[in-house]
Amino acid sequence: MITIRPILRRLCADESGIALVMALGIMLVFGVATVSVLSFTMSNSTAASSSNASQTAYNVADGGLMKEIAKLQDPANSSQLMVSSFLPTTPTTGRPSTWTGGDVYTYPEGTAQAWGKLTAVVAGGLSKGIWRVTATGTVNYAAGGRTQTITRRVSADVPVTWQRKQTLQTQAWHYIYSWHTGSQCDETVYNNTSVSASMYVKGNLCLQTPASIEGSGAGNPPVDLAVGGYVDLESNADIGKTKALHSVTVQGGCYNAFSSYSTGAGTVANPTCGSPTYKIFPAAVMAAPPVIAQPVADFPGWYVFSSPGPLNDCDPLLSSPAPVNGVRPSAWPTFDNNASTLVAAPDNSLPTVVNITPQNVSYDCKTADGELKWDAPTVNKAAGTLTINGTVYFDGSITVGPTSGSMPIQYVGKGALYTSGTFLLKNTTFCVVMKQQGNTYSCDATTWGGQTDPDVLVVVANGVGTGGSDPQSQVANGDGIEIKGSSFQGALYATHTIEIDTTSSGVQAPMVSTTEIISQTGGSPFPILANVPFGTPGNPITQFSPGQPSFYRDG
Repeated sequence: MITIRPILRRLCADESGIALVMALGIMLVFGVATVSVLSFTMSNSTAASSSNASQTAYNVADGGLMKEIAKLQDPANSSQLMVSSFLPTTPTTGRPSTWTGGDVYTYPEGTAQAWGKLTAVVAGGLSKGIWRVTATGTVNYAAGGRTQTITRRVSADVPVTWQRKQTLQTQAWHYIYSWHTGSQCDETVYNNTSVSASMYVKGNLCLQTPASIEGSGAGNPPVDLAVGGYVDLESNADIGKTKALHSVTVQGGCYNAFSSYSTGAGTVANPTCGSPTYKIFPAAVMAAPPVIAQPVADFPGWYVFSSPGPLNDCDPLLSSPAPVNGVRPSAWPTFDNNASTLVAAPDNSLPTVVNITPQNVSYDCKTADGELKWDAPTVNKAAGTLTINGTVYFDGSITVGPTSGSMPIQYVGKGALYTSGTFLLKNTTFCVVMKQQGNTYSCDATTWGGQTDPDVLVVVANGVGTGGSDPQSQVANGDGIEIKGSSFQGALYATHTIEIDTTSSGVQAPMVSTTEIISQTGGSPFPILANVPFGTPGNPITQFSPGQPSFYRDG
């Protein structure tokens, strides 16, 4: 009898065919592994290609960005930095790879496109700005058997500010310039005064006895006189008798001691100025003077942009003395007294006159854009040094000089000093070029007058003395600026009268105001300015500087 058990035992012991099964299994495992490795390798290769291309596209974009920023930094383009169309406009729609236009820069690795957008900050008639410069880099690369494209985008901000030194464009600053009209004497040269600087009088000019306007000596600028009204000379007054002027232009005629131009019957015909009777040398040309527009000071604009000033206080990290426990040092000057400068405007808010040159206190009020620094006299240094660079604004009245006695001050820098109130220079020898003889200090008029690009401070005052007890009335009634018992080298602007007091010993300054009271040595020769501080009234800002790029963005 045959049983099944031995057969089953034999079959179970028979291993024939197992090798094939095992071989197929092993081949399957290796096949899957190979596919996985190939897939992984191809994936890594594609990722590596994409990553390399992305880095290349970034480098291409960065190269385009740097070229666009270089256009802003090129000194030849300084006049274009506040022109919104100077850089191409940034596209605002579509994918970066589809953008067209802009500045295109081609590199071996790919192509960069670059754009810019100017955002202006405006106050009064002034403006600064920030360029947002953007660039894309596009690169082609091979991956997965096809050509792929990748684009990267970068951007940075470039601030635009003003060059401190601007080319002079308004000719008013070549003169003692008065814009008042409609009075019998719109501008007066008072008795015992000899002016040897160019004058531009929109109205009528009167010379008292014995006053004169004379030509300049050797080495000084030529003297020109331009009068839009008439000229009246009292007896013993003359124009150019000792030293002839370079030119004399008078539109309204000449008179002697108020004898001709006004009678009870009314105004009579204007005599010409050609007769020697009128003591004008050379004889006046009877014609309208050249048109020189009245400079206008931008007080609201400089209230905002001045630095240091009401909205830009001394920087604690740059100024001295340094704050202690965060407390603002009392030595730093106060620019404004409004509770909130965020909403304030120039309103003459300072309750007292600010002396920016205290006798025994030194300070350095510095910002990123400007500086007001005072080094007071010491035992070993009799003269103080005042440094102003940029435009400084005080929302009130200011004075320069000692509280008692006299003081010599050396000025350094190219700056403008604005005040909502009045300005008084008293008992001070204020010089750009100082000379010392023993213990005596004086201004070197010849050296400063002969310089073509001198340091200069432009003082700009909007207030007026009222004869009362208010801070503005530190000066005489009707004055905006008063120079009293002092010498001065610089430039002066006032919306009211500039008065050179009889006790002053010499003022070398172009002056621009409604009218000037010129006494004794108030009209000395001054340099022909080719460049002026950017805060000079009436002189448009046309030269700009780019700041350091910042806020770099990737993406």
